[in-house]
Amino acid sequence: MISVLFVCLGNICRSPALEETLRAKLIEKGLGDKVVVDSCGVEPYHPGGAANPKMIEAAKKWGISINTHSKRFKEEYFDTFTHLFAVDKKILERLNSLPKSNKKVEFATKYSSRFRGLEIPDPFIGSDEDYPLVMEMIVDAAEGIALHLEKNL
Repeated sequence: MISVLFVCLGNICRSPALEETLRAKLIEKGLGDKVVVDSCGVEPYHPGGAANPKMIEAAKKWGISINTHSKRFKEEYFDTFTHLFAVDKKILERLNSLPKSNKKVEFATKYSSRFRGLEIPDPFIGSDEDYPLVMEMIVDAAEGIALHLEKNL
């Protein structure tokens, strides 16, 4: 089975939004039962915490519900997941520097049509106006990943 893991810093904004958005896109394509989707963060800032309320609100405007709880990345995830996506260069470099990575982590925007190769900025350290743009990038990235997975199932 195909499995996807999104990784950000604290697992309360970008990666949970990507997780739920990709899950919704896969369900739309009738692929919801063929792909496992999850998310985590590299730092233990919010262990077990809910997603950021501002991210939840931004996602709602796209019809996406975020009901996740923060968890921290474990190196065993390199064996567990077939696809790992990092939201920015620091996360990408950090994960790909770990011994088990085999450079298997990719940018979350790799298959994006409008934001290909761009970092998804952390809205938590930005302003309230950043959340809608981040969500726009996330939707585009998730659509691209869903298309890529659909072609490779």
